[in-house]
Amino acid sequence: FIIFFWFTSCIFGASVNADTVRPKNSIDHARELVNLKKYELALEALEPLIEQRIPDAINLLGVMYDYGFGVPLDDERSFKLYSEAAALGSIKAKYNKAVMLEYGEGTSANEQLAFQLYRETSDAGYAPGTYAVAHAYYYSIGTDSDYEEAEVYYQKAFDEGVKIAIIDLANLYHDWGMNSDAEKFISQALIQPNRTSDVYQTEDPNDLYFNSLKRVMTIIYSSQDRQNEAIPILRELVQEDEVLFGELSEDLANDLQNLAIAECATGHAAAGLLNLTKSIKIYDQIFDMKGWHHANALGNFGYCYSTNHQIDKAIEYTKSAIDAFEACCEESQIRRALYIGNLAEYYQDRDDFK
Repeated sequence: FIIFFWFTSCIFGASVNADTVRPKNSIDHARELVNLKKYELALEALEPLIEQRIPDAINLLGVMYDYGFGVPLDDERSFKLYSEAAALGSIKAKYNKAVMLEYGEGTSANEQLAFQLYRETSDAGYAPGTYAVAHAYYYSIGTDSDYEEAEVYYQKAFDEGVKIAIIDLANLYHDWGMNSDAEKFISQALIQPNRTSDVYQTEDPNDLYFNSLKRVMTIIYSSQDRQNEAIPILRELVQEDEVLFGELSEDLANDLQNLAIAECATGHAAAGLLNLTKSIKIYDQIFDMKGWHHANALGNFGYCYSTNHQIDKAIEYTKSAIDAFEACCEESQIRRALYIGNLAEYYQDRDDFK
């Protein structure tokens, strides 16, 4: 959701007031009509601009076909419009074309060309392009993986106004074991609630973006055996998940499970087991009951029982997790191996060395 909102807001700009008056023959007027969901009027406003081959007008029509705003969804037509607008000089269209090339939408996938176009938009000062270049270096999309270059471009993107880049920077530093630097970045971002830009706009700056920051902070705390500091943040996230998404969401289940693990690690197994029970019920309603989330939750039950010295229960649930992973998820053998290691430790705790 965050990426989608950022993508669309960087295309359309800030939200508009219905009373705002723009010249009726301008691209800004057409954008406002799209923002106001007056799609038929937007198409009428775009028609003379497209006849004049205004690049941003052609790009906006491409967006409408891309998302089905007042017209049928048509990826191929959208890609052609983006390509035409990009050839006429629209940086936004070049970026949109790159996105479609990366994911193979409306055209054959070509990550190398997508990366090249992202670089060109970044060099032109377009912040979403800078962020895309950073992602490409980090995830090896159309180029070789290069974490140092990813760091440079994530920082550049953040400086250009892409707030979510701070989350990627923090994750990058966490991966490098530089947790103090990661914590510093997140702490600074959390105390800047009024930082805004035309590149990234949200209706409520205290919800999705800041919740993502908080989640990264809890990962950092937990990796440093500072679960007591993670617990109040996770409890806050659980409450906000219920407000934002209701009682049946993957975010809520994930945060409940992370809260449970932190509670069990700090001697609060009863509370942890209760939250694990809540999380697995949500997972089983959202996903296949025999899938990855269910299997992983069983393993976490085993861990929580072990912290409460209920070793037989820990062994029972960990065995179930291992069997569930073998049955459902061949690609998750590393996770299965982790629980096999846990099982060996639980048998050792029971002095069952055989």
